[in-house]
Amino acid sequence: MTGSEEFELGQLSAAPPQDGTTRRERRGARVSTWVATALALVLAGVVAAPPALLPRAEPDGIAWNVLDIDLRSEPEPLWQAGVSVTGVIGVTGRTVVVESLGRYTHRVLHALDLDTGHLRWSLADPDRTCQLGSTALVCVRDRGGPDAVVATIQPSGATRTIELPGALAGVDLGEGEGLVAIVGDVPELAHLVRLDEDGTEVWRTQLTISGRADVGFTGLTLTEVGVVTAAGYFDLATGDLSGLTTPVDETAADGTVRTVRDDGSTLVATPAGGERVVPPGELWLTVDDSFGGQISLTRANDDNDILVRPADADEGWRLRSTPLCWPVARLAGTLLQWCTDVIGTSTIAYDLSTGERLWRRGEPGGWLSPMIATPDTLLMTTDDGVAGLDPRTGLPRWRISVPGSYVDASAVGDTVLVWSDEVLVRLL
Repeated sequence: MTGSEEFELGQLSAAPPQDGTTRRERRGARVSTWVATALALVLAGVVAAPPALLPRAEPDGIAWNVLDIDLRSEPEPLWQAGVSVTGVIGVTGRTVVVESLGRYTHRVLHALDLDTGHLRWSLADPDRTCQLGSTALVCVRDRGGPDAVVATIQPSGATRTIELPGALAGVDLGEGEGLVAIVGDVPELAHLVRLDEDGTEVWRTQLTISGRADVGFTGLTLTEVGVVTAAGYFDLATGDLSGLTTPVDETAADGTVRTVRDDGSTLVATPAGGERVVPPGELWLTVDDSFGGQISLTRANDDNDILVRPADADEGWRLRSTPLCWPVARLAGTLLQWCTDVIGTSTIAYDLSTGERLWRRGEPGGWLSPMIATPDTLLMTTDDGVAGLDPRTGLPRWRISVPGSYVDASAVGDTVLVWSDEVLVRLL
């Protein structure tokens, strides 16, 4: 089959997004109230030119999740779309897929043009079966039933459907590569199945955990070494279980890849071809500009404190870590800790070498983690928008107001998206 009514795309009354508005269009078009007021105020003096690329400096270790863009000056949003967003599913090609809550809190997915913000299509996903794979979205209708249908939806909106009885979840492997799906309505029949683009079965493997079928765990994730399920890692060519039980690799927003090896060490590779092996025990942070460098971050043996120790020193200093406070970033010679309590959140910065506390910033609902970073600027959400902070002083270099009851942000390559329950903005 090539389509079905259940997977019809279009504008949904449950959450009707508006087309995006580009910078050029805003100058001559009538804009919404928040653009006319909030953005008119906060965008005064913005830099019109696109962000300049910065050379990646790695004098001490390898950078992780540090983007090669310039955020010292206030960026000008490229477009805004009036769509309520609860999360960014991902970016494929020049399309970004986001989710929102429609009528009766059902999940609704929207695909927007990454360059213009214009809506491509919308799709209701009340059973939350849709997942973005390598290049397309895969959704399941009549999940687990004898009439189950799997749909592969391209960024353009083109849809292909395959009848797959018992289908529970699926993930796209890329153009011309088909998909992998979990099927089975009872534990004894739970299998991982690879299908080619025409729906022909390539291989089938039973999913088990300690001898019991994996029907209750339907998550699928693609990695460099295969497809990951709750049962482990499976080879895409053969369907064989690899025996790996822990995450093998992870890719940062800046393209850096870390691979955990059998001996517990980590191989870190940059997009430019640089590599470094980091011994076991080194702490991973959301943002790190010197991972595997001269100053190590490890957990103390007797508690959850973080030991910060230079390679040429017998002793260093300790950062107190609790369930409410933990380190999130190492940047520009600082170690940043994020804390939360009943009244809000705060970020505390320490000098990486000495442990001296440099600054603390906090406000109700603001300064959220994880953070987006460039070599010399932290981009953090605030209680009313986003801000670019100097990591050494904690002072905002700029702030942009975004309407809505909450604000969040995500980085994909050199693209930064900011969203709330009222608007989606492409900041870079």
